[in-house]
Amino acid sequence: MPAIEVKSDLPPHYLDSSAGRLAYDDTGGTGPLVIAVPRMGDLRREYRYLTPVLKTAGYRVVTVDIRGFGETSAKWSDYSAHAVGSDLLRLATHLGQTKDIFIGNSFAAGAPLWQHMTLQNAQPRWCC
Repeated sequence: MPAIEVKSDLPPHYLDSSAGRLAYDDTGGTGPLVIAVPRMGDLRREYRYLTPVLKTAGYRVVTVDIRGFGETSAKWSDYSAHAVGSDLLRLATHLGQTKDIFIGNSFAAGAPLWQHMTLQNAQPRWCC
């Protein structure tokens, strides 16, 4: 397997709402969208080694700082899993995707699933 170059020079993008501003990086491309969500207390840069691997495999990779961390604004009225999940689903919609893959760990990784299930009033067929 050829060596994969690790780049961290992606320009930040921002998604504004009345509640605050989300910061994210986007590799661009037309492949399936992967949104990488860092664990609570970490930053989107956590995925600096995985991003080029996924990009090389044909994915469009977006990494995001969750509420209160990194370049995302710090003053939100709600930091719950549902609020973070809403942010992530809003980001996916903003990016124009209808089928998304969320990767991550801990609180933030489960947030979009919890929020989606709440909005759909559905039960997951599988998880984790």
